[in-house]
Amino acid sequence: MSMSNNKRKLIASAVTAGFVFAGHGVGVMADAPKATGYLSIANGFNAVASGNHSVAYGAYSSASGHESVAVGKSTAASGASAVAIGRDSASSGVWSTAVGPGSQATKDWSAAFGGKAKATGNNSTALGRESKASGSESTAVGTEANSSAQSAVAVGNKAQATASGAIAEGSEAKATGTNSVALGVKTEATGNASVAEGFNSKATADNAIALGNEAKASNTNTIAIGKSSSASNINSIAIGDSSKTTGSWGLH
Repeated sequence: MSMSNNKRKLIASAVTAGFVFAGHGVGVMADAPKATGYLSIANGFNAVASGNHSVAYGAYSSASGHESVAVGKSTAASGASAVAIGRDSASSGVWSTAVGPGSQATKDWSAAFGGKAKATGNNSTALGRESKASGSESTAVGTEANSSAQSAVAVGNKAQATASGAIAEGSEAKATGTNSVALGVKTEATGNASVAEGFNSKATADNAIALGNEAKASNTNTIAIGKSSSASNINSIAIGDSSKTTGSWGLH
């Protein structure tokens, strides 16, 4: 059966431009990329676009999820509507997004932005180099920030929020008690429902509150307010610079 002039022109134009058509997919000729999904596009050495409406761009890139996008060498977008951008990045959750070399978004609606950032909890967000958000609905923002429990929030360089509902904000801040809050550089809130605010302040017992630079509340239900204040006895309150409590139910 003879081929029409229009078909000959179309094939010639496609080959000249470096495209091959396979089924309903388009592969850009560079050592056999494969566009096997419906209306998919593959470009790069051994690139594979197997999901319908998917795009794989870059050597060894793979877009296997429906409407997924993988851009960069060795990227992989396997979740439906997932996006992976940056060398060795991977997005496997539904509507997940990984942007940055080595970044990973592995759960549904997760998002990782930054080199080696990892969002591995459902609806989690990791933003910053080597940040990690592994708790569901958790957020980690900053270099090496870590939020590893449900609804935990860590903001700042090496900030850590490792208990449910914990909030750590500030460089090297740590909130490890349930529903604890640590605000400021090197603050620590390790007791459940504890609060530490101020440089190097520490609330290390349940329901303890430390407010002020280097303030310390180290027993249950204690409150320390003021620079270098210390409340170490149960149910005690220390108010004022360098103030200290010495007995239970004490106020100084």
